[in-house]
Amino acid sequence: MVQLERSLLTRNAGRLEKSLEKAQEARGLFSRSGDERRCVDADIVIIETMIEADRHVEAGRYARKLIRRDLLLSQQYRLFHLLGTCYRERGDNDKALECFETATQKIEQMLDGLFPDEMRFFFAIDKLSTYLDAAECLLEKGHVSQSFERYLRGLSVVNYHYSPQRLRTELIPKAMLKKREQLRISLRRMEHLPRSEHRAISGLAEARRSEQQLWQLERRIRSSVYRRYDYGIAQVPDWSMDRLLRSDETSLGFAIFEQKTGVFVAHQGKVRYQSLGISTEELRILLRELHFVMERPVLEQSTSPKDHSVILHYLKRMYSLLLQPLESMITTNKLIIIADGLFSQVPWSALCDANGTYLKDKLRIRLLSDPTDLSNRRRPLRLSHSSKGSIFAVSSEYLPSVNDEGEGISKLFDKSRLYIGKEASAIHLKKRLRKKSAFLHIATHAARSSENPLFSRLLMSEGPFFPFDLFETGVYAHLVSLSGCQTAAPGLYYGNSFSLAKAFHQAGARFVLASLWSVSDRLSMEMMIEFYRQLGNGTEVVDAYYKAVDHIAGITDNPAFWSAFALIGI
Repeated sequence: MVQLERSLLTRNAGRLEKSLEKAQEARGLFSRSGDERRCVDADIVIIETMIEADRHVEAGRYARKLIRRDLLLSQQYRLFHLLGTCYRERGDNDKALECFETATQKIEQMLDGLFPDEMRFFFAIDKLSTYLDAAECLLEKGHVSQSFERYLRGLSVVNYHYSPQRLRTELIPKAMLKKREQLRISLRRMEHLPRSEHRAISGLAEARRSEQQLWQLERRIRSSVYRRYDYGIAQVPDWSMDRLLRSDETSLGFAIFEQKTGVFVAHQGKVRYQSLGISTEELRILLRELHFVMERPVLEQSTSPKDHSVILHYLKRMYSLLLQPLESMITTNKLIIIADGLFSQVPWSALCDANGTYLKDKLRIRLLSDPTDLSNRRRPLRLSHSSKGSIFAVSSEYLPSVNDEGEGISKLFDKSRLYIGKEASAIHLKKRLRKKSAFLHIATHAARSSENPLFSRLLMSEGPFFPFDLFETGVYAHLVSLSGCQTAAPGLYYGNSFSLAKAFHQAGARFVLASLWSVSDRLSMEMMIEFYRQLGNGTEVVDAYYKAVDHIAGITDNPAFWSAFALIGI
């Protein structure tokens, strides 16, 4: 294994011949020890290195020979994906498409038996690219509609909604439960609250060991007490856009093909594809810079005109790259944006055209991560003053507005339940998650984990609430508001768009309101109270969101403050 890891490290450093040498040494060691499974793993690394060294003919020959053997599903998936890459590099799109399609079939076979959080957090991180490879082959063959369908299917696999499974604690050894509680207590002690008025938390480095121990224990508990999970991927929705979209709607499906970006534009049953003038890496850098300049005035509690000017520069540039090429294709006043990965981190409503007009003032935007929401569309969500809801407010001396936010929302709904102070606990949150309700509002410190998506968290009164806790409870509220910092932001290092917002959405919430970057304590309170005031008056949830955004824009015209929260769902 050491030699194989060295091969990967040297390959990442660009030393391909040395990487190939180390992989071949590893294969020899595995062969002599009789470890056939790891022999194949080493073979796959050899093929990957050959492809990176532009030795596609040799790599394809190696893969075709290897694929005839009796392999694990995961190995079959990787080999068919690699073989498809070899064919595509040689210009044989028909054979490449056939291999990519087979690889996606292997993905869906592997899903059977995986628990939803395992699939969502780890398994699916890199699998969307296989569907996009198939979609790109179809594009090059001129089959735009079929390409769009492959893209939609891939998103539906990665971002599907799942049903919770009740955790039968009586079947779990008491020693496991005791150890789990000890690990959670240790994490509570490690929490470190910031001395500033923004709703984030920062973890300590030593917490990572406890996190990994806790997840290993959670996996053991799942494997010992849960039944096999029925994923149901065979139920393929009808992706006919003339059925899914209304006459006043246009959908934009943003996609990344290797290092190229593009967008599918669908309206009245017709699908067109438009390449975008920005590479994947350029988009990644641009988004990081944009989020940085958005966070700075929030963290510094500044309304400097210079900061505002810099932000507008970035928003105009992003508009010119992502939306300006599509202006002639968008002829409706409602826009459905289907986005994952990098594109899910764009503050769409704040993008600004050359005339200084924000997109929110031109179009009504809805954001989706799972396209099956279009095929399961329901009536517009409207609340009233008698709607049932739960409100959690976890304040600290540094966030004085959290209690005011919770109390202000509670006064708007006669049948709401307010959990404040010690009552705003993870235990009470789990209980309320299982109850059907109109809304669930959580105002607290939040943190994303850059290293491990499982340990992004909401800090409740007695400790953290993690995304994997939702597997046990599900979400039965129509609307969830995560009023904390970066609750819609992914980590930096694990490569997908997973966030706290996506966890709640996939666990059952129809709409999730969450933040892309750090948010102001006071202005978050102002926005949330206005949002719920509009909802209590019967305003449809999307319109209520935009009225709340306009309310904050009336207080400060800096988009760093009024565009931080995004509404996901339809």
